[in-house]
Amino acid sequence: MFSRRKKTVLTLLCLCSVLYVAVQVMHYQEEFHPLQALSTAEQEAQRLLKFMTSYHYQCNNTLHSSNYSDWSICIEADTGVINVESSVPKIAYSIGPVSDFSFETILSRNLSFQQYVFLHDTSSTAPPPLLQLNGTTVYRTAIVPNDPADFGRNSYNMQTINSIMATLHHRHIDILKLESVQDMSHSYEVLYFMVKDGILARFQQLHISLEIDKVDDNYLYGWYKTLYSLFHSAGFRLYHTAASSPLCLQVTMMESCRYFTSWVRNPGPRTFVYYPPAIDGSAQYEEQRLEDFLDRPSQLDEDVIPVKLSPYTTLRLSRRVLMSGSDSCTILIFQDETSRREVMGLSDIISHYLFSQSTKVVFLDLRHVTWQFLTPFLDSGALQKVDQLEIMTPMFKVQADGRQPAQMMRLQYSELQRILAYQMALTEASPLTKDSLRFRSSGDLWRLTFVKK
Repeated sequence: MFSRRKKTVLTLLCLCSVLYVAVQVMHYQEEFHPLQALSTAEQEAQRLLKFMTSYHYQCNNTLHSSNYSDWSICIEADTGVINVESSVPKIAYSIGPVSDFSFETILSRNLSFQQYVFLHDTSSTAPPPLLQLNGTTVYRTAIVPNDPADFGRNSYNMQTINSIMATLHHRHIDILKLESVQDMSHSYEVLYFMVKDGILARFQQLHISLEIDKVDDNYLYGWYKTLYSLFHSAGFRLYHTAASSPLCLQVTMMESCRYFTSWVRNPGPRTFVYYPPAIDGSAQYEEQRLEDFLDRPSQLDEDVIPVKLSPYTTLRLSRRVLMSGSDSCTILIFQDETSRREVMGLSDIISHYLFSQSTKVVFLDLRHVTWQFLTPFLDSGALQKVDQLEIMTPMFKVQADGRQPAQMMRLQYSELQRILAYQMALTEASPLTKDSLRFRSSGDLWRLTFVKK
């Protein structure tokens, strides 16, 4: 009898363990994994093409090279990229230029750059068009990745960009153009290891060429992983993409295509940056990414002081914010009301209320116009003066046809990331509908709370 009872207990324990593992596997599958390898080369091609054709930043002042390559040089002084009027010497590296030297010509004749051009063919002489450019020095050496496992990377006739900068005593480079490398079968590795070793912190603007001879899933994934890291780890933003043929920008099969991408260092939180699509940009992946962002524990009741603003609205003030040392607290409440006693512009409100020495809390209860208000508010830089930001807004709104608008979720995710860039921390993200399944139901009203770090 004892043996039978013991077997029953063991069986129940095994069943519970299996159920627990199954739940964990299901939860893992639901999490967002942006760098997961896709099952086919065609899917990898579609994801890479979506990434390269979805701009992150809008540069309104550019110079373009020839129609073949269509490199785009951003010369907006406001973002700290390249100030054409500045007399400070500007330095550019050009790695492996191929036949078309219009980019180098513009830098020399229009922008007065000091250029350093590196050619991989060490046996031939430098092309005459490059030798005729003022302020241009040509080197014949092969540029290889700064891979720590490659002990011969700085041997005779081979250099890394790291060793070149050390030899030339350059601490800062305004422009890097990376058009070709010696081993084109792993052409992404030069850029990938520049991201990993952190040397890209010394560069301001990048111009990267991708040559895709055939659709190979490992090669395409290598480039996607590199460009993903270029955005998320190195902080560069894509603002222009061109291709050797218009068809290369319209079809998934990208054989015999060359792409010309232009990037600028992150201009800061006052400039809107449209985050790259989630994997292939579909509503399913955009929703997973947004859910992953909002997966935060709610603040404990003892960590907040509830303030009743109306019978239906409560502001949850952070005790840590209130204990920051200021003697007074200013609370700005923005609500979407049809009748207003007084009309004030956003700039007037900011200048009048957000430049005092008090602790400042902003409460947004604008519902369906939240994101239209939030963009100019973040553009103004006012969030730098705010200690706590609380937002009441619908999330995951479903359209009439039952689909979630992918572009809207991508915009929401981008603006939420911009709030974090103001050195804010998301301390609470919770739907106000208590019976939401796991995270949300259609168009639930959410409370998002951010506090200054």
